[in-house]
This record gives sequence, C-alpha cells and structure tokens, in this order.
Amino acid sequence: MAHDRTIFRGLTRRFLWVLVMLVLAGSLALLGLLGWGEGLREREEFWEQARANAAFVERAGLPKSGQLAEQLGNLLGCRVYFRGPRGELVGADGGGLGWEGQVAGRDLVAEGAVGDGWRMVLVRPQGSRWAVAGPALAAV
Repeated sequence: MAHDRTIFRGLTRRFLWVLVMLVLAGSLALLGLLGWGEGLREREEFWEQARANAAFVERAGLPKSGQLAEQLGNLLGCRVYFRGPRGELVGADGGGLGWEGQVAGRDLVAEGAVGDGWRMVLVRPQGSRWAVAGPALAAV
C-alpha cells in the first residue's frame, strides 16, 4: 500500500510540473500578444494624429517652415518635418541632414499630405511594449 502512495505522489508531482509550465507558457504568450496589440494601437493613433494635423496645415495654408515645424513639435510632443517634392527636409533643426539621417532606431514615423507635393512628417520614439505587459508580468 505504501508503494502505491509513492507512485501516486510521483505522478502528482510530474503532472503539477507540466501544468505549471503550461500556465507559464500561456501567460508569456498573452503578454506578447498584449504588447503587440498595444504597439499596433499606438502606431494607428500616431498616423491619425499626423493625418489630422497635415489636413489642418493644408486647410490653413500655413507656410512649410522650420518655425512652424518647431511650434507644432512643441505642441504635439514629437519632431516635425516638412518634406518637399524633391525630398528636401525642413524642420526646427534646419533639416541639414538627409532624411535617412534623421530617423533612426525604433522611432515611429507618420506622415500626411499638406499640398503642392509637400508632406508633414511626425517622428517620435516608440513607446515601451512593457507599458501594458509589465503590470501583467508582475501579476503572473
């Protein structure tokens, strides 16, 4: 009879170990999915912000200048540039670097048309995926 208990205890321990591993794997998959969904939502909101502001600049007929880029950047909390039809870049920093030199790493970039072949480009660092997943990971 004691031998049966030892076998049962060993099976219980193994089953519990498998169950713990499955719960852990499912939790990590859920955290990844939450971070991915948050990133998609953040990008979509940023693109909508760029389109709305570009439409405003176009309707108002505002000049595409470094001063306007700086003021919009302060208002929106990101870097703002105007890209001309020939690829020239106008921004608060003078736009001296080429377009590729301005956007690096994990920045979010969104743009909208402002008329006459010009585009308004918004650039800001991408938010952390741990903003949503971090608290959930702590709960796990």
